[in-house]
Amino acid sequence: MMLWTFKNWFALRSRKIPGVAPEYNLNIFKPKRYYFWEMGAISIGEALKEVLERNGWKQRIDELKLRRDWEQIVGKTIARYTTDLRLHKGTLTVGTSVAPLKQELLYAKEELKQNINSFYNELLVRDIVIK
Repeated sequence: MMLWTFKNWFALRSRKIPGVAPEYNLNIFKPKRYYFWEMGAISIGEALKEVLERNGWKQRIDELKLRRDWEQIVGKTIARYTTDLRLHKGTLTVGTSVAPLKQELLYAKEELKQNINSFYNELLVRDIVIK
């Protein structure tokens, strides 16, 4: 019978039990616990961003942000006559029923794409489709 002292307890916690063969050491079969000081520092914002990307919610949130900020990006006049903004896998679909505005948006696709991506400081829109 082993006398439990702090030294023995510490040896058990460090997976070295004196006088016991390693194959009989049951402590090695316990799952490893991860403590915050072992995992490395990660902010709550980074953790949330990772959860959003893994679950596919980031695309929907980006679309909602784009709809919210559309008037600031393109101006009041264009925002008033554009409808049906959709963002799917980097492709922005803009609907309008005004023919001159549609032609103007077709000519300014690259500039509009750059304005949107610079507004959010990330590559949000890769292509624009005008309908």
